[in-house]
Amino acid sequence: MMMQSDPTVDKMLALIAAWEEAADQRSVFLRCYSMMTVNMLDAIPTGRFQDPVWVNHLLHRFADYYFIALEAYEQAPQSAPLVWQMTHNSSREEDVSALQRMLMGVNAHINYDLVFTLVDVLEEDWTGLSESALPGGATLTR
Repeated sequence: MMMQSDPTVDKMLALIAAWEEAADQRSVFLRCYSMMTVNMLDAIPTGRFQDPVWVNHLLHRFADYYFIALEAYEQAPQSAPLVWQMTHNSSREEDVSALQRMLMGVNAHINYDLVFTLVDVLEEDWTGLSESALPGGATLTR
């Protein structure tokens, strides 16, 4: 377990506890995600990353996107990104297995949220790059 408390992990664990008590199956993905986050945070001070400050920032910004989508879904489900609407809605369906729930959350978080997270954390670095420095005709615009 982590050496010290982290507000993001604390928020995850509180949600997991509440959801498990309420038999809310969204806890399946969040439990998996919290374990990954704890493992990454535990690895930061051990020198496993060349830029631990950047990795820490990435982890927390990534989690921000999860919580933003969750808050949108909780307040007005139709305002959440479609991939998260589908993921959260499926957690209420009895014919969806725990593995499917977890994989839907992984898909939504990695294939949707991670893209925006990387733009956020890399955008400043991209500013100094010329278009010719990018592979295969990629552009620097959002």
